[in-house]
Amino acid sequence: MVIRTTRVLSSASVGNRTSGITSWESAAVDVVVRHGSLADAEALLPVFLAAPEERAELVRVLARHGDTALAERLLAECVDAGRLRPGVPAEVLRALGILESENAEELLWTYAANPDDHDTGLHAALGLLHLPCTGVREEIARALEKHEGRAFFPEFLPALATKTQDPSWLQRLVAWASRAPRRTATAGSSSASRCTGRSPAPSSGVCCGIRAGRPKAAEPAPTSGPTPHRDDSLTGWAADLLGHDDPLLAKLYQLEAELNLRMHHELEREKTAARPGGR
Repeated sequence: MVIRTTRVLSSASVGNRTSGITSWESAAVDVVVRHGSLADAEALLPVFLAAPEERAELVRVLARHGDTALAERLLAECVDAGRLRPGVPAEVLRALGILESENAEELLWTYAANPDDHDTGLHAALGLLHLPCTGVREEIARALEKHEGRAFFPEFLPALATKTQDPSWLQRLVAWASRAPRRTATAGSSSASRCTGRSPAPSSGVCCGIRAGRPKAAEPAPTSGPTPHRDDSLTGWAADLLGHDDPLLAKLYQLEAELNLRMHHELEREKTAARPGGR
């Protein structure tokens, strides 16, 4: 059943906007993302397709509540000749991945390997993380090998190392980040550093050659810790990057809980073994 907020969003006019999404529309989309269903996504799809550039905020609803059939409609309407149609927001790339549209793998890889700008590279890479990447696995591996050790590379390429199914990339990414020139900012090495716990090299403002000069969020000071307003753990960084709507975040929390449980059991086992008589 379509909820009332969706009906209001469907009838809302964007013709009088002076700039961007209004605060009411943002709040309304949040409501539909939280309380909506497939029916809401299907109701809002034609609204989005009628004016994709002006209704980009609706992509969140499509990604959260859509299904593979909706993804195929989105792919057919938003893509032409292997590229996004003019005016289609980059968020569609990520939505196609979240909705598990394997037919979109080549499209997402095209943008992840050679992004037009920061946003397309980001959303294409995040979309690929939701897909098996069977058809582009070898291309991802070749791209990683081509750029390995370099200071300039597609910004989010290292995040796709898991799709190669080659576990050696974990240590290779660590080594790659460690060798980064100290006076060259590489967003990819920064991302790898966050995942491995190593500190990134000081930044000079260059961002992998992708939209140089784009403002970046400040890194926490080495001595600072988490606060009630910022979680600097791995899951905290993931939440900042992925957003709380992303299903990958739920999987990460699940893995974190399982890891904590196993660590607790291992510590208990070691404590028991250290007692006299192993009791």
